[in-house]
Formats: sequence, C-alpha cells, structure tokens
Amino acid sequence: MCTMVRAMALVGLVGALGLADAMTGSLHAQTTGSIRGQVTQAGGLRPLSDVQVHVPGTGRGVLTDAEGSYLIPNVPVGEQVVRAELIGFGSAEQTVTVTAGQTVTLDIELSAAAIGLDEVVVTGTAGGQQRRALGNTVSTVRGSESVDRAIVPNVQSLINGRAANVVIQPGTGMVGSGSRVRIRGASSISLSNEPLLYVDGVRVDNAVGVGPTVQAFGSGVISRMNDFNPEDIESIEIIKGPAAATLYGTEASNGVIQIITKRGRVGAPVFNFTMRQGFAEFANYEDRVPTNYWRNPDTDQIESLNLAESENARGTPLWETGHQQNYSLSVSGGSEGAQYYLATDMDREKGVEPSNHLTRFSARANVTVFPHEDVEIQGNLGYTSGHTRLACEAGCGGVPWGAFYSTPENLNENLPETAPPRRGFRSHVAELYWQFEDFQDLGRFTGSARINHRPASWFNHRLAIGTDEVREDNQSITERTPLFEVFSPGSTGGKSVSRRDVSNNTIDYSASVDLEATTDLQSTTSLGAQYYRSFSKFVSASGSDFVLPGLRAINATADRNSGETYIENTTVGVFGQQQFAWKGRLFLTAALRADDNSAFGENFDLVYYPKLSGAWVISEESFFDVPFVNTLRLRGAYGQSGRQPAAFSALRTFRTLAGPNDVSTVSPEDAGNPDLGPERGAELEVGFEAGLLNERVGLEFTYYNARITDAIISRAAPPSLGFPGEQFVNLGEMKKSGFEVLLTATPIQRSNLALELTATVGRNDSEVVDLGDNPRLVTDATFGVEHRVGFAAGGWFHHKLVAAELDADGDYIRSSLMCETETGGSRPCYNEAGELDADRVYLGRTLPLYEGAFSATLTLFDRVRVYGMVDYKTDHLKWDHNLRVRCSLFNVCIESVDPANYDPVTVAAYQNAGTFGATYINDASFAKLREVSIAYDVPSSFIQRLGFSRASITVAGRNLATWTKWDGIEPEAMFLSGARAGYAQVEQNALPQLRQFATTINVSF
Repeated sequence: MCTMVRAMALVGLVGALGLADAMTGSLHAQTTGSIRGQVTQAGGLRPLSDVQVHVPGTGRGVLTDAEGSYLIPNVPVGEQVVRAELIGFGSAEQTVTVTAGQTVTLDIELSAAAIGLDEVVVTGTAGGQQRRALGNTVSTVRGSESVDRAIVPNVQSLINGRAANVVIQPGTGMVGSGSRVRIRGASSISLSNEPLLYVDGVRVDNAVGVGPTVQAFGSGVISRMNDFNPEDIESIEIIKGPAAATLYGTEASNGVIQIITKRGRVGAPVFNFTMRQGFAEFANYEDRVPTNYWRNPDTDQIESLNLAESENARGTPLWETGHQQNYSLSVSGGSEGAQYYLATDMDREKGVEPSNHLTRFSARANVTVFPHEDVEIQGNLGYTSGHTRLACEAGCGGVPWGAFYSTPENLNENLPETAPPRRGFRSHVAELYWQFEDFQDLGRFTGSARINHRPASWFNHRLAIGTDEVREDNQSITERTPLFEVFSPGSTGGKSVSRRDVSNNTIDYSASVDLEATTDLQSTTSLGAQYYRSFSKFVSASGSDFVLPGLRAINATADRNSGETYIENTTVGVFGQQQFAWKGRLFLTAALRADDNSAFGENFDLVYYPKLSGAWVISEESFFDVPFVNTLRLRGAYGQSGRQPAAFSALRTFRTLAGPNDVSTVSPEDAGNPDLGPERGAELEVGFEAGLLNERVGLEFTYYNARITDAIISRAAPPSLGFPGEQFVNLGEMKKSGFEVLLTATPIQRSNLALELTATVGRNDSEVVDLGDNPRLVTDATFGVEHRVGFAAGGWFHHKLVAAELDADGDYIRSSLMCETETGGSRPCYNEAGELDADRVYLGRTLPLYEGAFSATLTLFDRVRVYGMVDYKTDHLKWDHNLRVRCSLFNVCIESVDPANYDPVTVAAYQNAGTFGATYINDASFAKLREVSIAYDVPSSFIQRLGFSRASITVAGRNLATWTKWDGIEPEAMFLSGARAGYAQVEQNALPQLRQFATTINVSF
C-alpha cells in the first residue's frame, strides 16, 4: 500500500511539473530566452561538473552536469552577463545577447584558483552574496564531493575534519549513534552549547543524546542531525562567529550549521543509483579488552582473565562483524518552467552486537518553478522513518560492561554449584544482554517553501516558510523469559516508553534595495523579520515486574508510573542591514537586530544585536604588486548574538503534592526571575585569504576574540522570596579566543597526474572571568568538572595524590597521604580529625585546545583517485571511568589485587575510590586515519554500451588507525546525555569507533 501511495504521489508531482511548464511556457517565450553551453577547465578542456552558472541580478542560475553542460532558462531578453563559479577555480564572466524565445550557446573556461572569492554564500546574509563581500568567515563543506571520496555514514561524519574549529565528539561506536558538536568551543556555562541547525533555510530539531530512557547513566546516543541523508546534500555552510547576529540573533551564539540540499537542473531526466556494501568491526578487540585479576582465597594464587580471549576460544566471540548496506536512487531534470530533484534512500546497518542495528528510509522532493520571469518558487520536502535498536551500554550494562569488568571470580569453576553460569562476565553473559530491547522508532517530516520575487532590477524580496516535525518513540523492554530465569534468577522484567514530539516552525521575510549611488559605489539596503516557534511534548510511562512470562505491555506490570511535559518557545526578530560596495572590491556592512523571546523575564525588554564588518580585495588594486601573491582579501567583523534562557527559568514555579486529607495542593519550588534575559556574546574576528604561486596555494587565516556576558548561572534563591529552590540570574562572564587556518595546495597539476593537499588547524582557548559572588561553580562534583574564575571553562579539578605509603597488608596509611596544593606544593590530604583537607587542583581542559585535519587526493589519468584524511584533537583530558570501575570499585586491576608490588601512590588512589580523581583524568590527545579510499571512473566508451552515462567504483575504509596518548579503550568515547553531558568527557563501557570497509558502485543514466 505504501509503495502504491508513493508511486501515485510521484506521478502526481511529475504531472504537476508538466502543467506548470505548460502554463508558463508561452509567457516566458514572449519575454525571455535561454542560454546553454559547456564549462571546461582552461588549458585541458576537461568538463567541470557542479559549476554554478548564473546571470547576476536576475535570480537565474543552474549547476552544470557530469559533462559540464548547462542550460539557463527564462533569462530576460537583451544583453546579459553570465558568471561561472566553482570552488578551486576562479570565476569567469562573459556577455551574451539573449533573444526572445531563442537559445544562445555560450561555452566558458575556468582557470584553477586557490580561493573562491566569487562563490555565492547563502548563510549569514539577507540573501545570496559573494564571499568577497563578507567580513566574516563561512566554512563550506561540499556534500557530493565528500560522499564520493569516503565512507560518510551521517551528516556529522561529513562535517568532521572539514571545517576548522568545528569539533565532532562521538559518544560510542554503536550503529545509529551520534555526536555532540562544538563550534569554537563552548559559549555557555550552564545552557546547551549545540549549534543551531537549518535545512534549506528552515530551523530544525538538533537534539543530542536522545534514545531509550533506560539508558539512565547518560548513554543516550542518537543525534537528530544525522536524520538527513548525506547523498541529498549539496553543501553545508557553517557560521562560527558574528555573522549569526543579523540573521539568527538570539539562540545563535553557539554557531549555525545550514544544510543545503540538491536541486534540479534543466535538461532530460538524469537518474543516479548508488549501492554501498561493507562491514564494520571492533578492531583488535582481543588486545583492547583489559585483562583482569583476582586473588583466589582458597589457593592465595592470583588468577587472570581476558574475557575476549576466553570467549573466542569457547567459540562464542563477544563481538561479530556487522554488515552495512545502503541503496540510493535519485532523478533530476526539468525544463525552463520547472526543475526537480527526487530521491529515495534506504540504510540497513548491523553493528558488532546482534542487538544493535539500524533500518532507515528517507525520501526527498525538491522542486523549483518559475511561474513568471520575476518569480521563483522553491519547494522542499523531506521525510525520514527508521528503527534504531541500540546495544545495551552504560546504565544498563551490556557486553562491554561484562567484558571490561570481568573477573576470574565469576568463572563457572569458581562459583557455587547453585549459581547461574557466568563464564567470568561481571553481571550477565553476553547472550542475556542481547535480549534487552532498547530502540527508537522515528518519523520525521521537514518541508519548506521559498518565494523569490524581483519586481524591479533594483528591488528583490523573499519569503520562506517551513516546518520540521519529529516523532520519536523510545522503548526499553526486558521480558520475563526462561533465559533470564536461568542467568538472572528472580528477574521479572520491565518496560519503559517515552514519546518525544517536536515541532519547529519558521517564517522568514527579507527585502533588499540595490542602488547605484555612483559608477563605482553600490548600495544595498536590507530589512527583514523572522518568527520561530518550537513546541515539544514529552510523554513517558514505565512499569516493572511482569506478572507472567511473554507479556510486553506496561499495563501487565505490577508497579507503574507516568509523566507528561510540554515546552514551547517563540522568538520574534527584526533586522536592518546596510552595505556599501566600492568598485566591487571594498565592502562595508552595518546591521542591527532586535529580538524578543518567550523565555525572557516579564521585566526584560527587547535585546539588540549590532554588527559591523568590512572586506577589501586589496589584490585588485592597481598599486598591489607582491611577489608570489596573486589574490589577497583582508576582512574583519564585529558582531553580537545571544542565547535565550531555558524554558521556565524566568517563571516562578510550584510542585504538586498531596495535602491534608489527601487533597492535592502545591508547594513553592523555584523562585523565578522576572529580570532574566539572554546570554550575550560579542566577538571580533579578523583574517585574510590569499592565493599564492599562481593560485597553486591557498591560505585562509582567521583570528577571533569573543566575550560572553550576562551568562546564566544558578544560585540559591534569597530566603526573602519564600522559595527554597534555585534562581537563575545573569551573573557570569567568560571569554574565548583562537585562530583557524585553512591551507590548500596543488603541487602537481598535469593532464595525467594531479595532487591536491588540504590542511586545517584550529585553536580555541577559554577563560572564566566572573561568576558573581562565587569564585567557582561546580557542575559535576564526582568527576571534578567546574567553572573557576581565571581558568578554562569547564575545567578538570580534582584531588591529586602525590605521595603515599602502604602497610604490610598493602593498604594505604592515611597519615602518609600527601596531596598537591593549588600553588604547586604539597600537604597532608587529611587533617588531624581524619577529614579530607585537600585542594581540588586544576588538571586541564575538557575540550581540545587544538584540532585539525590533513587530507590528500592523488588523481591519475583523470580517472583514478586515491584519497586519505587524518584528523586530530590535542591538549585535553578525559575521565577514564573504565579504569575507576575496574580498579576502585570492582578491584580487578593487578594493582588492586597485588598492591605490594606496585606504585604506592597509584594503589592508594585506587583504594580511595573517587576521592583522588586526578588518577583517572588523563591525556586524551589523538590522531586518527579517518578516511582512505581509491576510486575508479569507468571509461565512457565502455559504460555507454551498457546504457549508462557515468559509472564509478570506490573502495574505502574508515577509522583505520589511531595514534593516541590515551591509555583507555577509545579516546573519543564519552557520555552524550544525562548529567555528565555538558563539558565532561567521561568514558565508561562504551564501544569504540568501529573500523569500516565498503565498496560503492555509482551509476548515472
């Protein structure tokens, strides 16, 4: 039935396109013509695909196809300028005369260029604008180019390593898992630091760490950013700094990521089919699963166990090879009146545990219609549905829990005869964990419509409306089965269900007036307004103790509870922007935005965000003559943006409870704050782009310095308010600074051999400046994460043991323990009363100070491409909770079992559980061989016999090697949700990033 409905919808869409074309064809023929041609590389005549060819000032433009061909319809008659632009090449302009109802041919050649000043950027401006006019940096990730080169399982993998100071931090290697994203580090002390996410101009849900509620220890791992299919993405634009102020205002201080999906092209339908088959594995897990120890009390002998080795010898390996497959089909084409891009995609991925797999279906329909020569209407529809079953980790244990913390004590021969078989597993055997059902069902619709209208050559305006609807069904089920009765006597099971429904609505209008003040001076005045509304509904229910085996409904449990929550947030903003351009090479832009948000306190009025930026293409001045420098652009920008308070933070709240005679009543909970306003971020950014050595080398540099004021922090409510809870106030202040470098080079460029190199480096440092009346704000006392004035935001602070002595039994002597002080000295850890009296000393950053990537592409005979990328993150620390659980809680480390033969400081720290947490906080710097591939373009003479126009085969690998100072299982693994999801990087019994290999076949016809 679903297939029939989709087929009918497709037929209807194609019919509608034909009707639209018929209605507009006669009108366009009277006043417009068309331009067609081919774009090739200068000197080599190699066709260039995905070149943006457009007629400035008309809103008409297309992308070239695989053969470099293009056709621009509905171009106004008369003399027109045609511009062609492509990343890595200089732009080219040619003039052509368009005749009504006729098609004129215009071929264009592009020369290689290190920096693309004339590339049109759509993010952060009132409309599409050339990069040369921007005073701030906007990072661009090319979707199709990256997907063709490597295994790109999701959007976050597409971004990783391709934009400086955009840090992707994954939680686990489970199939279907996600990551958290930090742009230029963190910008808030207590609020979310995730960036805003847009798809085709519409704000969408960007939640991180969602998943089944049983993952109570903070191991929810799914990210909503990854719902979108990388195969459908044309490009991703990332705003990191002040440009967010004008267009996005409140909520934009963490940065903005805009996903731009593919569009149709004029011409006959072109079908594209992609099939990927591959596998994933827990690489070298026999060497990575720790060996654990136990002293047998009967023999006083130390026994050891590596569960990975013992299970392999038994023929029941802990992890298997997961099969991964993907199938994508798209068609694009169109006529002068309408163009379309239709696509569907299916993913079936299996993890390294039987309980971890993903099935996902997505569909997209993007249509562009020209009902009038001055009007362009774009429609974008996307739908994703899927089922993600997660392997049990963290809060619910799982195979890593059983393996990492295994013990010889639980070997069957060491257990009583009446005990269930454990084979050395910590709690349950692997086959029992695989019975847990933790899954998420998803339905997501994202739709938008955009109308561009240019009633006059000097005036244009646009209206964009859209919605994003997310429906999550998260379930965790533990059935009462015979298997549980054997391995976990007395287990009666349980179930929890949570529904998360989120709606995001966007209305965005802007208008621009372009005037030519003089021959050399152009003025662009823009005004706009936006309306954003987010509505979230959470419903949960849970029950424990199934009455009988085979039952799965919550109503069949003996102990039940439920809850329901609604959250709504609305932002209304207006802005004005003025830009002056002198001779197309000197630009000055000023803007002001005013916002109101529903989370502001009732006494707080509008918030205003200014912006000022400038750019100068100095290399186009007549006086510029610098050896080896072909292109040079200088730029700078200052801007402000913000972050609204969390819902209900400004409101006075009460909690319900049972009163006298069981009559419901309320009690004061939080005092609220009617003066509460947004956090404010102000940032200065300066930099340059340069093309060197005849455009063989490109260099982009950016320095930024930001200050976050009015940071929201929580403090105890004043007793005079009569409320016992917390009160949120605008008291904090922090600053951050850093730089970003992008270097591209083409040291070899010949007809049969080319080498392209790319390197990025990002540095981000932060410092807490003010926390009101408090010098420190502890966010996680157990793990030692706190904000302290004068130190990096969210730094690691913990007790550090520097000296200890053991007695004859191997136990620490309390009076001998010495701890490091804040000044670098040492003193006794405990006072005369036996109380802990040690400083929590600063250990290091939770977020990387440096990150970057290096990639290389070698092309042979314009047909074979060899590609590789290494990315790295350094100068940060992580909490190894695997180490703590093994050595301090379960005492299965050799230091815990045989303390007399090991370092007394280490032994004493382990024996004090989490008191001396510095023992578990270690350097997590690493570099990964993230992507490697070899691709082959099949010769046209061969594929055309098969009816194809283009075909390629790619063999690729991902996560192939890791170089790290981290002593734990995986330097990237950490909690993504729960109380430890803010700044802390805490790793506990999580799967590492999986090693993947895949073969991809792509054909066009």
